[in-house]
Amino acid sequence: KAVVSTQSTGDGFENNPQWLDSLYQLLRVDDDPISLQEPNLDLLCFPEIFPWGIGGRNTTDDRERKVGGLQYERSKLLSRHGHIRRNVPYIFSLGQENERRKISQGIYASLRNVKGLKNVKTKDFIERLKQNDPDLQRRLSRSVRDIPGTAEYWNHQRKKIDAMCV
Repeated sequence: KAVVSTQSTGDGFENNPQWLDSLYQLLRVDDDPISLQEPNLDLLCFPEIFPWGIGGRNTTDDRERKVGGLQYERSKLLSRHGHIRRNVPYIFSLGQENERRKISQGIYASLRNVKGLKNVKTKDFIERLKQNDPDLQRRLSRSVRDIPGTAEYWNHQRKKIDAMCV
């Protein structure tokens, strides 16, 4: 029979639990952050998925036709290569990119459709935001209601359910 020993291994972790805390702390990064607009960001961040440095989101050299963001994400999620589908950080980065695209498209559409904002300068726009302009607030909240997890998203879902129950 094998017996499990409960004796101390002598590494000192039992007596100094703060050593474990220091083991699991993330390294402090003091370098310049990488822009999310970097054209080869996915190639740099996920070398296990793109070992040859080709085929990323913004790669246009080897594609016959332009691929949109949603088409690209769908092709990666439905890929026959399991290492792509099982890479959790990559899946989360695809989801983050999808949410960023939805937010930017929604805000652009809202700003384009708000009355009187055709030729408004940034300073004036910020002033309207600070003054809680109701038309601007309504349009901006409408632009983020398709983003899961936001308060506007859940309010919109609740209103849809209320409408079904009435």
